[in-house]
Amino acid sequence: MFQLLPYRHSRTEGVGYWACEEVLEIPLYLYDKSVIMNQSVSFTRTNFRAFLFVGWYCFALLLPKNLGAQSCVFDYKILASNDPFGSCPVGTDSIIIRDTLVIDVSYEPLPGNSGLSFDGVILVDGGVLYWSANAVFRLGPNACIRLKNGGHIYPEDGADPSCNASKSIYFDWIKYASCNGGNALHTFSEVNVAGCANCCDSPSNVDENFGNSNELASAQVSVIPNPSRGDFVLRTKGHSLMKSIELLDLSGHSCAKFEELNTNQLEVNLYKLPPGLYFARVMFKEGLITKKVVLH
Repeated sequence: MFQLLPYRHSRTEGVGYWACEEVLEIPLYLYDKSVIMNQSVSFTRTNFRAFLFVGWYCFALLLPKNLGAQSCVFDYKILASNDPFGSCPVGTDSIIIRDTLVIDVSYEPLPGNSGLSFDGVILVDGGVLYWSANAVFRLGPNACIRLKNGGHIYPEDGADPSCNASKSIYFDWIKYASCNGGNALHTFSEVNVAGCANCCDSPSNVDENFGNSNELASAQVSVIPNPSRGDFVLRTKGHSLMKSIELLDLSGHSCAKFEELNTNQLEVNLYKLPPGLYFARVMFKEGLITKKVVLH
């Protein structure tokens, strides 16, 4: 489809031209003027478009093919002390545990040893997250733990002497859950009941449901306004009534408690608290819902 035509003289030494019929002239920088300066290439607009299409197609073929989501699956027992997730490729967005992950030391997964905290999904599919030591399992702020097909966290019994607040799950610097709930938003038992941690979203935009999810989903707890300067209303729809409310800061310390409630609406005034992110633990007969509260 290309036709070599006699060379069209250029005013710029060392530069020839592709003479595109009708409109286009494209500079062609020549490295060997003695060979190519006496010719140029001419082609029609249609052929020029086809040339661009083929060029882009060939370029696309050279692109890496594994840029999508990646999973890392463990069908065998692994120890946190051996950094098992460091062997996962950079870009891994889901880690599937089908046997046991033993938390024998404090562990922050860095897939591919990239230096970046894991911010994807830990799926415990029939396996166990087992704390054998007083240690922290820390994930990124947007990470999530999901329990499926009997997957669970152990130990979970707060009465067990080995169950204490040091055995804990953090998302970034938020102490999300601990074995006995000490200074944390939830207990391991509550996470087991909910089947998830940090990603228990329901269609009704409830942030986290713990207990009977069908009953709690109808509660639709709202914080109005949010953010606020410290005066806001906690309101729930449906038949479930709030029994108690506790406000926690990022470190898990209790900032305010409202107990012996039996209502679907509560006005809260917390002007004395400093601005920041807080969590309202709303207890129902059916279980627990945690809502994020922002003060500015």
